[in-house]
Amino acid sequence: MGTKQGSDFCYHCNEQVLTQQETPNHILHLLLTILVCGLWLPVWVVICACVKPARCSTCGLALATPTNWVLGVLVAIVCAVGALLIVASIIGSLG
Repeated sequence: MGTKQGSDFCYHCNEQVLTQQETPNHILHLLLTILVCGLWLPVWVVICACVKPARCSTCGLALATPTNWVLGVLVAIVCAVGALLIVASIIGSLG
């Protein structure tokens, strides 16, 4: 996991603060998913779903960010496309 730093408003500190968030290494997970023909995709989805929110570097409060739902939608789209590719390859190998 990597660490993403940003800036957000902390309602506890009542000011703009530096934030830190642990993030998965998406390039690594993409390569693993390609190498094992999509079998790594469920693991990647679980890892993305378990990403903790960014935290205030001053008080440590977890901050909700509006980009979390965007990441969820992107992961859902990637999962759907991956599932379709797996199903298509299975059907293609049977026929």
